[in-house]
Amino acid sequence: MNLFSYVVEHDTGEVPLLGRNKCHLSGCKKGIENKVEVGDWVVGTVSKKRVDLNHSPDYIVYAMKVTGIVHTNSKRVLVSNQFYYFGKNAIPIQKKFLRGKQKLTKYCRGYKYSMFSNNFKRKFVEWISGGYAVGKHGDPYDNSENKKSCKKRCK
Repeated sequence: MNLFSYVVEHDTGEVPLLGRNKCHLSGCKKGIENKVEVGDWVVGTVSKKRVDLNHSPDYIVYAMKVTGIVHTNSKRVLVSNQFYYFGKNAIPIQKKFLRGKQKLTKYCRGYKYSMFSNNFKRKFVEWISGGYAVGKHGDPYDNSENKKSCKKRCK
């Protein structure tokens, strides 16, 4: 099992996309989408731009265990039926996941995955899955105004 972590720059409700008891990730982080395998975990953390909403970058927007991968128009779509989406109700990351080289958060573009030990990954999965119910726990934090400007920037 691998654990991938990246910064969610824009949480508009489109990436990740929540459906009926499923979470989909595609078109946002090609590096992750091309490397991830079924059984891996993907964690999206709060952007520094969101600090004005009383959250630091050490908060989780969502976490998902990849339970399937489908291909559409040559894109890999990661699918999960074991996800924890918090959106504007982002949760603080426990301090034990914020220490040293294995710090879960990333403060710039790109992603992390290779530096996490098996013990770190196991404890993270135990914490997130043991403390929260699977599913949606909040709405996206970007409002409709931000959503419009995000679409222009991301194209």
